[in-house]
Amino acid sequence: MPTCIACPDSPSAGATSPLTRLTVAGKTIGWHTVDHHGDGRISLSLRAPNGDNEALVALDPTKFFMPPYVARHGYVGVHLDRPHVDWDEVRELVTDACIIAAPKRLSKLMP
Repeated sequence: MPTCIACPDSPSAGATSPLTRLTVAGKTIGWHTVDHHGDGRISLSLRAPNGDNEALVALDPTKFFMPPYVARHGYVGVHLDRPHVDWDEVRELVTDACIIAAPKRLSKLMP
């Protein structure tokens, strides 16, 4: 996941399992999931600014979803198995998640 690797202090290993935790400085920013609990989907669940998860799902429920277990903590899901994924938008969501989770010294390095 090149977008995630661009976050400072993010492990450079790619997604290799059905559930891959994404971290910055040891803090979870989200998960990349493949067929999670048999849902047949490929997605990212990412930390988001307060209220953004509900707003994004309301804006486009075919693209965004409230991820089980973690939506109440401010995470938003984005389906990656749709045609025409807006990778700039995904990159922005990942960057936001990095900034939320990263220590100030690292968040200053984000574009």
